[in-house]
Amino acid sequence: MIKGVIFDLDGTVYIGETPVPGAVELIDRIRSNNIRILYVTNRANKTTAEIAGRLNDIGVPAKPSEVLTSSQAAAEYLEPGGFYYIGQEGLRKPLVDAGFTYSETSPEYVFVGLDPELTYDKLVKACRFIRNGSCFVATNMDPFAISEEGISPGNGSIVESLRIATEKDPLVIGKPEKPIMDIALRRLDIDPEELIIVGDNIVTDIQAGKNSGIRSVLILTGVSKVSDVGDIVPDVVVDTFVDLSKLIFTE
Repeated sequence: MIKGVIFDLDGTVYIGETPVPGAVELIDRIRSNNIRILYVTNRANKTTAEIAGRLNDIGVPAKPSEVLTSSQAAAEYLEPGGFYYIGQEGLRKPLVDAGFTYSETSPEYVFVGLDPELTYDKLVKACRFIRNGSCFVATNMDPFAISEEGISPGNGSIVESLRIATEKDPLVIGKPEKPIMDIALRRLDIDPEELIIVGDNIVTDIQAGKNSGIRSVLILTGVSKVSDVGDIVPDVVVDTFVDLSKLIFTE
């Protein structure tokens, strides 16, 4: 019996400002059957309140406590210290709330999140701090982001430029790595065998399930297609939320 569902967001529940067809109806049904939900996203540039607000705007009731971002996971996973960051308020706020302090003088950490206002000066500072010994932390390695307008560079593109410049590999927090998934499991407090993770990206969502012992469901609403299945094989593939509903409610 499925007692909890971990949902990816971008490309799974919504694309841009538009809900994926069937998502609102199925999530309502899941809630009415007392199945726990946690939205786990690699997005680090929005706060949980902003993301919950976006979900409510498209008809999906959600509380900030039901959202786990990669920036939140980073703040929970690491010991507080001085930090420099590339990113937006969604990255800064969880760190400050957790006791980290912003610093441009030998920070212990350099956090890298998606930053639409990225400048060369930010990259230079981050590069020099990392080369001088700051811990290089990537909220995620997503190479691109998808929206209603199309594809744009993701956080992984920024991280890769710093990896090349610093000759150092980052500590990666977000999916498919274990830090964010371990925190998700603690929050839900449900046996992994009684959970499923639903996402549109084989490399992040499906691999996250594999790394955490959670049954993975690839939904063909976003990035990955059946033809992309190779070394990483989802436990289940569904075309739509109608198919996902059948999976959840026939077990």
